[in-house]
Amino acid sequence: MKRYFIFLFSLFSLICSGQTEKLELIIAADYDEIVGFSEGVSWARKDGLWGAINTKGGIVIPFKFQIPGEDCSNDRINVGEEKAFYNSRGEKVFTYEIDAYSFSESLSVILLDREGRYQVVSTYGDVIFKGKDGQIAEGTFHDGLMVYMDTSSGLFGYVNTKGENAIPAKFNDALPFSEGLAVVMNEDGKYGFIDRTGQLVIPFSFNQATSFSDGYAWCESNDVGCFIDKYGSIKIKNREYAEFKSGLCIVRPSSSDPESYRQFDALIIDKEGNALFASTNYNQTLRVGNNNFLLGFEDGWAILDESGNQLSSTIPYSNYIYKISSVYSDVIIVSNTKTKKCGAVKLHKADPIERRPGESNAAYIQRMARLGYGIK
Repeated sequence: MKRYFIFLFSLFSLICSGQTEKLELIIAADYDEIVGFSEGVSWARKDGLWGAINTKGGIVIPFKFQIPGEDCSNDRINVGEEKAFYNSRGEKVFTYEIDAYSFSESLSVILLDREGRYQVVSTYGDVIFKGKDGQIAEGTFHDGLMVYMDTSSGLFGYVNTKGENAIPAKFNDALPFSEGLAVVMNEDGKYGFIDRTGQLVIPFSFNQATSFSDGYAWCESNDVGCFIDKYGSIKIKNREYAEFKSGLCIVRPSSSDPESYRQFDALIIDKEGNALFASTNYNQTLRVGNNNFLLGFEDGWAILDESGNQLSSTIPYSNYIYKISSVYSDVIIVSNTKTKKCGAVKLHKADPIERRPGESNAAYIQRMARLGYGIK
């Protein structure tokens, strides 16, 4: 059922409910920048130098680099400035000489020269296979296949984890596989989708196309964006690019939405295209884990579950002095609006604070909000 989201609590619910959630500062706002956590590790900048920290604020890689490395993937962190891979405990695992891609499906592509010759290695640096002459790796493995470019024709195909040509180089462009399908482009500049055998399963009919996520892919044809399913059927029309996850996604309102929804800046929609709840700040509308959302408004922000129920109190920016930067799982990167420094908060269950003698309901609720509490 469609609902409008009204950004305030019922006074009765706030006082009577016994379950609480608290936003706790878990990483002090001492950093110039925190990039974003992946597998519990994020690059951060402090005093002009980059290092890596974990979600408790512990240092994983010392602050000594001029540029950040890549995200942690398969428990490996690519530190390009040092040409080395570390694990999430900060231990150096192996080095390389030229360049390397981040790990995916426990495999990484290591470049052997500037002409693009490569080899594929395990998470310990052991060589799995060397790329064939005349092939340039284009990314990493997804669904057991990796895009390569044939240097003689300039066309794209796919190799498997044994280095065999699984799909010949016959496409003018190709994206990694996702959920068993991949976006490819023909000689006319149109995009379609192939399966892992190379069979075209969704025709070349799109001007733009993106990989599948949660069973839907965003595509554009004749200047109209839409979501399609794996049969190529249009399921939701007239939407800008977005990505579904756990049955929901964040979109901007469109001309096809009811007038009452167009006053908002962001909508959370389901896979039928129904708007479940809305936010007045698109840039501050983010996921917290798979099924919760953080919604930002002009005067504050709060966390909601997938049904639109508010899990945290409305935290006014003026009280909490933080704005949202990005979200990893239930860890929310924030920046102090006064010092411009970054830290992180986390939503967790907490015992309700006791009411002070003679404290009014209004004063109690305001004190809860200032301390970062909410009532579920």
